[in-house]
Amino acid sequence: MNLNPTLPGAGLAGHWPPAEALDGLSRNAESLALSNLRSRLLQEALANVADPELSGLVRLAAGEAEAQAWLTSFPLLLFPALFEEKTERLRSYVAHQRRLRPERAGWTASQRLHVRALPGGVR
Repeated sequence: MNLNPTLPGAGLAGHWPPAEALDGLSRNAESLALSNLRSRLLQEALANVADPELSGLVRLAAGEAEAQAWLTSFPLLLFPALFEEKTERLRSYVAHQRRLRPERAGWTASQRLHVRALPGGVR
């Protein structure tokens, strides 16, 4: 039984499918799997977020984690840890900012946009 079929008349160099095609297929499958994983983990993370400002930052963190994961040899393996680390840092940062400026913690995004500087540049 021939496990390496060749195209008729191609000789030894014509193995089918070529290694480049297999690499492309596995890369596409990996890309689809990572995209599905990102969507699932992002949905889970956003289910626990009530603040619209924070939800936007969580989406950015997912994109950053995915980009960093692609720089590794095992993006599917490392993406969940990278995303978790980024969201934890994000939650810590937001909590810290709210402790520093508690008067703004309950403001809506539109209220934050309409803050005007007082005369003399003092807020």
